[in-house]
Amino acid sequence: MSLNPQYIEKLASEVFWFFVFKNGWRATGYPENIQDIPKKLWSQEIAIEMLKNNENVTHEELSNDLINIIYHAVAETIVDHVKRGENIIGMVFQEDFKSCKEPNFPFLDMLHKQVSDSDQNAKYAINFKGNYENKGDLLLRTPFPSGVLLKSEPNNLQILIPDTFKALGFQKTLLLPVNRVSILPPNEYGYKYFATGVLYIPTTSEHDALWLKLIPNATAVSQGFTFQFGNGESCTGEIVLKSNCKNKNIFKKLASMFQQD
Repeated sequence: MSLNPQYIEKLASEVFWFFVFKNGWRATGYPENIQDIPKKLWSQEIAIEMLKNNENVTHEELSNDLINIIYHAVAETIVDHVKRGENIIGMVFQEDFKSCKEPNFPFLDMLHKQVSDSDQNAKYAINFKGNYENKGDLLLRTPFPSGVLLKSEPNNLQILIPDTFKALGFQKTLLLPVNRVSILPPNEYGYKYFATGVLYIPTTSEHDALWLKLIPNATAVSQGFTFQFGNGESCTGEIVLKSNCKNKNIFKKLASMFQQD
């Protein structure tokens, strides 16, 4: 069995994100050395079970050497991504582009609970200052990291506010300071790039835990946020009650920007 880098990335993303989904971020320990990876996250025993369930691996190929190679390759992938502060993306499937989530998305019940935190229903609004761009579509990949599908390449130092209607069924203001951009293969939906990083989710304590289940590569903010860049520029956002917000139609304006595309 040849070691395909995509296969290793796929294994690493599956074991890492399913562990996060079940146990939370803190349980990972943010390992920067192989020996620091929790045994329940990744171990030789887990590698053996995964290889046994892989139809492409014959019994003859399931040797100690192969197990050790797979174990160390996946462990090094996990450690390398943690050190660089990058998400383990795994496989991005074109079949998910139509509805910006898995065709038979298994977490709809969780998603429906968040409708009360949509831009239309939330009791708060956001006053933005800085260079934000309404661009792209959220790709929801629970339990894997979400990102933004783009039809054109983002600029440097760009913070995206994606359209979420396709993925969530409602508009929810999310912010993505772009950390990494991957080129997508040609597809019928016209998406050319996939932008990832840590998504910022303005929300309340009533909804924050569920948002972080749905979008594990995210952080919940309830008061405000500031993005500071190396060139001295900054972008800020102040979360205020709608009754105190000078512009109560800010979310309607955001939605209308997408509808004009």
